[in-house]
Amino acid sequence: MTNMDIETLAKEYRAHFESSYESDNYYHFCTKQKVHLATPCINIVGTNGKSITGKLLSGIYEKAGFKVGLLLPYFFDSPCEMIRINGTCISPSEFMKIYDAKAKDFAKFGLSPFEQIVVIAYEYFNASKLDICVLCASMGGEADATNIERLDQRLVILTKVALDHTSYLGTTLSQIAMSKVALLREETPILVGTLDDDCKKVVQDFADDMSARFIESDSYHHQHTADGMFYFDYRPYKELAINCLGEAAVYDACLAIEASKILQNDFPVTEEAVRAALLEKMLPYRFEQRDRLILDSGNNVDAMFSLVKALRTLSKGKPIHVVFGCKANKNVAAMLPPLANYGCDIHLTTFDAPQAKAEEDFFIFLGDYDFTANPIELVKKLLADYPDDVILVTGDPLLCHQVAKGL
Repeated sequence: MTNMDIETLAKEYRAHFESSYESDNYYHFCTKQKVHLATPCINIVGTNGKSITGKLLSGIYEKAGFKVGLLLPYFFDSPCEMIRINGTCISPSEFMKIYDAKAKDFAKFGLSPFEQIVVIAYEYFNASKLDICVLCASMGGEADATNIERLDQRLVILTKVALDHTSYLGTTLSQIAMSKVALLREETPILVGTLDDDCKKVVQDFADDMSARFIESDSYHHQHTADGMFYFDYRPYKELAINCLGEAAVYDACLAIEASKILQNDFPVTEEAVRAALLEKMLPYRFEQRDRLILDSGNNVDAMFSLVKALRTLSKGKPIHVVFGCKANKNVAAMLPPLANYGCDIHLTTFDAPQAKAEEDFFIFLGDYDFTANPIELVKKLLADYPDDVILVTGDPLLCHQVAKGL
């Protein structure tokens, strides 16, 4: 047994969460340890929307009476948040029990935090005798830790493709799309959302090579907001309601609904299950509104455009003051213009994470925007100085979480 507790391990994981993306040692570990997943699974890959799609899809199956596992790609306070069965996180004691048994081998093979969490999740899921698992990739697809050799893969979902993590995944959208869907097995259906023509051709050609059915989600219709909900039609359902005011979440919901239709023969769900799952509380910090405070975890350019599209509804036309912080590997020069063009007043900050940009990392922007090191004090000041306006916190989920806890 190690001397580690879950709080110490969480700090260690957070410090190195994005430090490694090499898979050779991991696959050697999986072979030696016979790592596998005994449950049929759905793999979700993409630049944005994986977590919301996964949460909604697992919720649909839970409401339909299945015992379903969900693996999410990030955590806030504890890695236990990433591993869930029917919405309940693995307990810290169960997590540490599995970790302690494998810690020496984790260290011997140099596994990254996400790789360790996947191994723990698969052992926990296997012991729990589930009906189905929903696996959200971290960064990639083929090289992602979720993609081990022994998978009973029933469906792959590609949410969106945008330029992010280009040093690992490729420098064009079609290269990134290919890297994400390369985990597809022979004859496994692949479901995609809206793709540009180049990406669509790459993915469809690859699906053909794998004798895999290529399926595009339908468009949704008659979308409108009322009473804090987003309403829309998606065949065959009318007037569905989702507990979120961001239209990007509707896009993700349609992928989840379509996925449940594709697998209807093996995992039947009812309309009541679909409607009930969409009404559940969303994952935190995606278009989340708390009175005059908006918390949005968007951490790339595509997410910023989705956020700006939602701001008119979220802000109710009031002036918006933005508190923005992000990790060092993010393209600030592309993330800030959508907010500035919308007319937002922007304030830069940092947050408590090893990878967060500090003041010196924003040096080329400091002539246009002020910088405050403490995001909590900055938000408090803005709320006090502008009592009739909206304060938006965005750029990274950990920034949103730090502010939410600090207030």
